[in-house]
Amino acid sequence: MSTGFRPTARRWALALALAVLVIAPPLARADSGAQVGGRYYTIETPQAHWNVGSGDFIAAGMVRLTRPGLVVYADHATGNTKNGNATLTGHVRVEDDGSNGGVIAGGAKEPSTLTCDELEVSGKLDTYRATGHAHYASADRSASAEAMTLDRKHHRLYLAGDVALEQQGSTLAGDKVYVDLRSGQTDETGSPLVITSPVSPSPQASPVSSSAPSPAPSRAP
Repeated sequence: MSTGFRPTARRWALALALAVLVIAPPLARADSGAQVGGRYYTIETPQAHWNVGSGDFIAAGMVRLTRPGLVVYADHATGNTKNGNATLTGHVRVEDDGSNGGVIAGGAKEPSTLTCDELEVSGKLDTYRATGHAHYASADRSASAEAMTLDRKHHRLYLAGDVALEQQGSTLAGDKVYVDLRSGQTDETGSPLVITSPVSPSPQASPVSSSAPSPAPSRAP
């Protein structure tokens, strides 16, 4: 009986070991000079801890997140490569080169930048929510606010809290402002709302001649 038991026990032990290998999720790993890639973006960083199974990652040291036409730089980042969410902090700078249809570059389809202290990225929705000294600049306009969200998919810029917007010489200050980045159309809410336009130069008066008019020619009787 003992002879028939041992092979069976060995087979069960082998099967159990294989099951553990298949079921157990991969452990988080630390890489030097790592590149973490997913469906929605790619992260390049000197150091990363990434759980391949869950998609969770932590990155530090000059983080670079890339999407078509867009690059984000930051000091640190956490997120999930599977759902496309990420939070970047420290000297955050978003650069859109305008090559992807001018999605956040305005009608001119020129490069634009967004700087802030913290940026929340939704790779699935292609939105970027900036807080802490948030500032946006392109060839067409510049804006600052307590919080702002770039919606690249729908070409919109949402500003909230102590908003200051400058567009083609006109300025706007308010609580909440929604900007269509292609048409330049803005919708504002909140109080107070202050809009100023550039002062047009006064029309110059026509010069008045100082010489007396010539007398009409006399006619012979």
